[in-house]
Amino acid sequence: MQKLLVVVALLLICAPVAYSQSNTEEALLKLTRAWLAAEESKDRATLRRIIADDFQGTGPMGTTVFKEDVIPLEGSQSGGLAIQVEGLKARMFGDTSVVTGGGIQKEGEKRRLRFTVVFAKRAESWQMVAGHLSAVPSPRD
Repeated sequence: MQKLLVVVALLLICAPVAYSQSNTEEALLKLTRAWLAAEESKDRATLRRIIADDFQGTGPMGTTVFKEDVIPLEGSQSGGLAIQVEGLKARMFGDTSVVTGGGIQKEGEKRRLRFTVVFAKRAESWQMVAGHLSAVPSPRD
């Protein structure tokens, strides 16, 4: 009987933590979708809010990019990541989250891409602090 009480107590303690983590993962997937929508529409204000000032990433050609490199210039017609997203997954590590996903470019070569973005909780909000974008080699490459 005592073992049963211990097991029930542990379940009651752990259940809210698991539920909270699940909610946070969903919120980060939603934030990732908001980032991708802002990329596609070149929504500078949303990108500035989501991407941290100290963001550092790696572009598809291996170049290092910073926040100002990934936010399109005012009135620019170029830039902006537009992909048909698939396979988003968030993993939590305390106040850090790693979101991975991929998809096919909507414009241009229609390449398959993979990305990893890292979010950090700062104050009461999450910001993207790092990212990596890669083209997936086609079978003929």
